[in-house]
Amino acid sequence: MDYETIFVYMFVYSNEFDGKGDENAMEKSEIFESAIRELTEAAISKRKENLDDSEQQLYAEVKALSSQARDIVKSLPEDQQKILTDYFEKTNLIADHECQHLYVQGAKDCVELLKKLGAL
Repeated sequence: MDYETIFVYMFVYSNEFDGKGDENAMEKSEIFESAIRELTEAAISKRKENLDDSEQQLYAEVKALSSQARDIVKSLPEDQQKILTDYFEKTNLIADHECQHLYVQGAKDCVELLKKLGAL
């Protein structure tokens, strides 16, 4: 999905749902989250196509460490496996939410800056 399609989709649905209660507010929120997810994934994918050597090396190291970490977790008793797995999943979830927040905040900051510059 390209940026134009996403923004048109968000605009149409946000206008359609305005003033129609909590149920529609949830749908609007889900649409917004979906659009942000699409934009973020597209940006990350594009970024990964243009990594410099040091960034490519970092991704390779994380991949190797991930495999080693999985092996270590598998060697632990089941209760300890669950603790570590839960920790890793929740840490990644927090990081994901923070990335979404920063993406939205960056868009808001951009609009505010463009307003101050008189471009909007």
